[in-house]
Amino acid sequence: MCSLSMVKVVGSVSFGCSRNWEWLIGCARSICSLSRMIPIFLRSTYLLARSGPSPLAVAPDDPAFASYLQFLHLGEAGLAGPMNAVFVGRALAPEAERNARVTNWALETFHSRLGLVIQRLANRPFLAGDQFTAADISVSYALLLGLRTSNYTPGSVERAYLARTTTRPAYARAMEICQATKAWAEGSPTL
Repeated sequence: MCSLSMVKVVGSVSFGCSRNWEWLIGCARSICSLSRMIPIFLRSTYLLARSGPSPLAVAPDDPAFASYLQFLHLGEAGLAGPMNAVFVGRALAPEAERNARVTNWALETFHSRLGLVIQRLANRPFLAGDQFTAADISVSYALLLGLRTSNYTPGSVERAYLARTTTRPAYARAMEICQATKAWAEGSPTL
């Protein structure tokens, strides 16, 4: 099971700050400043709360709330971010710069964080338990981005999960609304 720990870092870290910062060190081998992550990570949470209540959100008093938040933000920032860098590095960079060290690092980062998703799905159908939530939308998006850009091949756990998330009637309705995404998906690698 993943555990998080708090540490104090004094002085200048890579951001050039001269004060103390608290850092959250996660089991996905990532470090993020607590004070710097709030504007980035709260977008989905804010939008759901602002338009809610929604069955896609887990209530703060629900035992699944911590997992829900972890995977909601992991999908957006921890998986989709590195996969975007992989796509740019492999498909859009000049030929001489493809597969540069930073591209390989981004793919390694994606896979290290993917381990958390696989571990979580080992004994539950969705990331927050039995209920499909916005966390599943977030993570499914990142996994499908990797699959559809030919930068990631899902294993059996991820394939079964993506089959559950993409065969929902709401997914089909969303694809019908956005015909450009539907056409791109149909012309891309599939499960």
